[in-house]
Amino acid sequence: METLFDMAYLEQALIYGWLVASVLLCTLIRRLSPGQVRAAVRLYLPVFVLALAVLASRIITLPGEWEEWTLPSLTAFCCLWQLLACRRLGRAADIYDRSVAWLSFFALLAMALLSFSCYRTYALPMSLWWITLLTYVASVWVLYVLTERYYKPFVFRRAETEGKSIRITWFYDLLKMTVFPVLFMAALPLSIARAFHLAGMSEEASTLIFKPFVKLVSAQGEPNLTISLYMLLVAVSLIFLFRYLSYFIKSWYAIYKRIRTGVDEEHTLANNLIAVLVWFIYVVVTVHLLDIPTGAIAMVGTGLAAGIGLAMKDIINNFIYGIQLMSGRLKVGDWIVCDGMRGRVTAISYQSTQIQTLDGGVVSFLNANLFTKNFKNLTRSDAYEFVKIVFGVCYGMDVEQLRSVVLKAVNGLKDKDDNGVDVVDPSKGFTVTFDDFGESSVNVAVKCFVLVPLKASYTAKLQEVIYKALGEAGIEIPFPQRDIHMR
Repeated sequence: METLFDMAYLEQALIYGWLVASVLLCTLIRRLSPGQVRAAVRLYLPVFVLALAVLASRIITLPGEWEEWTLPSLTAFCCLWQLLACRRLGRAADIYDRSVAWLSFFALLAMALLSFSCYRTYALPMSLWWITLLTYVASVWVLYVLTERYYKPFVFRRAETEGKSIRITWFYDLLKMTVFPVLFMAALPLSIARAFHLAGMSEEASTLIFKPFVKLVSAQGEPNLTISLYMLLVAVSLIFLFRYLSYFIKSWYAIYKRIRTGVDEEHTLANNLIAVLVWFIYVVVTVHLLDIPTGAIAMVGTGLAAGIGLAMKDIINNFIYGIQLMSGRLKVGDWIVCDGMRGRVTAISYQSTQIQTLDGGVVSFLNANLFTKNFKNLTRSDAYEFVKIVFGVCYGMDVEQLRSVVLKAVNGLKDKDDNGVDVVDPSKGFTVTFDDFGESSVNVAVKCFVLVPLKASYTAKLQEVIYKALGEAGIEIPFPQRDIHMR
């Protein structure tokens, strides 16, 4: 008979204590109500009892006797207990505890089925695996909640004080986008290895984790595709790593451009190129990791290239035009006029450009259509747009007097926008010029250059001010008159 001080049993006792502590701490630090805490503890009790029974039986009895007589009835009892607890207490518990409780029920059900079947030797490793997996997941969840509760506010307080920047938030972003997802992924192989080790089945654990469950070979005996649990988890974990890498490079590039140009703007083309490059590297690494034959990929790609090229001609055209647009001809925030519609560019993709019109609607143009319709970029070279307001006065009116009245009125509208920029171009100002001889009036034009986004509202304001100034000065705006002769 093995003694209590056997290191394997001591390790099991530590894991049991770790399980209870991590689960209870995970329940408490989420600031649940007392009712939710009580419901969560009762939902975890079947697993606690199973873990305690596994530990006690491993200490006082032989493993063979435990598997043959005690484990089947205990797993069936805990499975039924877990089902009743989920049905009675599920609504009172938090969604996280409720989800774990139902997963525990299905795990206990699988253990019970295994213990009553010819595969009963795997029932004990599975029970140890679920206990260990739950311990690891609860521990990682505790670290995640503590990070969100205490470290995140500290980081964002610094970011608000010193300016939001990747230079301050990079470590928090790394934790949230990469470290915690990878730790959750790593809980699966670690729990399998530890559970099978405690059950004395280390070789089976190594086989389960590292042995390929998909292994294709060529006629020459070379591996074409090799997929194991370990490789699959590494490939998925690399997704989180490369996602953070793409975000990190984009953020630092934006900082570099802001320091160099002094302008905070969109970098659509650069961001897309960075994303394509990073994910291309990920694909190369994954292909090498899974032993996917590059020769086969090249053959399939060559065969599909011609068909895809013909079928996707329009898509490829839009893609090419999209690259040309993002290379500098157009950027998010520009104001354009295309096909009679005026609006601000809100998004540029490789297929279409999206603008928000003055009436609040959203219109998408295919990139190829922007080139064929010769769109007009209103803010590409200057932030101001020409405005001309024409009105008529009676023949015989003194133009100089009229000019003085109008300029005095419109010069009072030299406002600034929310960013402190002059609405009217200060280098050009307002000009009042003789425009044309009309049938019933002398036409006069007020000309200025106005910020593009404010053109519509400012033009209406100018018209109102001019009309009011003419009325106060007693200057008549004539209307067409006709003499009718009756016979």
